[in-house]
Amino acid sequence: MSGFELPFVQEFEFVPTTGPFHGRWRELEIVAHRDGNELKLWFEVDRNRTGMKGMLASMLGLGELKRELTLPLSMDPKEAGEKVLTFLDETS
Repeated sequence: MSGFELPFVQEFEFVPTTGPFHGRWRELEIVAHRDGNELKLWFEVDRNRTGMKGMLASMLGLGELKRELTLPLSMDPKEAGEKVLTFLDETS
């Protein structure tokens, strides 16, 4: 993640314990950055993989997805939340 003005960022980590991502993901990491009139979100999803497929995916770095989404600051918070959930569901 380049382009930050500060030499550090705050990362938030979530572990789904219920809902549609429980069992599908092991962990979701989010970094947010406000830039002008938009909010940039970087997501890193660690997918749950088991057995030989999981071990192979882990060794090849395929169990981890990195995604980016930009939202306008003028967007309604409820709409923004729905857009984030839809984006994560469709891209992971």
